[in-house]
Amino acid sequence: MDPEKSKHYSGFEIGSLIFGGLSILLCAWVYASLFCGAFGVLFYFLGKKRNVPPSTLLQAGLLCSLLGICIALVLTVYTVIIIGRQSNGLHGGGEEIQRMLRKFLDNIMPAIF
Repeated sequence: MDPEKSKHYSGFEIGSLIFGGLSILLCAWVYASLFCGAFGVLFYFLGKKRNVPPSTLLQAGLLCSLLGICIALVLTVYTVIIIGRQSNGLHGGGEEIQRMLRKFLDNIMPAIF
């Protein structure tokens, strides 16, 4: 391997990818996933200032960070739905939560697909 042609990655590139990967791995723990995902996105923008256009490693870090954040948020919404279904007899709030989430998903799904 020619040392002149070898790519040296900055700390921001590696940090973005590591925190993005941790964000996906820790998606079951919402706060940890959001924390790691936020740092992954932060490192992406800090690294992007140095590398214009952003490197592939930076883009992969951003993708992993956003994916981890999205998975954590989807799991949170799913958990709220499950808790809402189980609390139907307790406070009657479960139906309202389900109705609000169904309305939200009905409005957003056509926009995505």
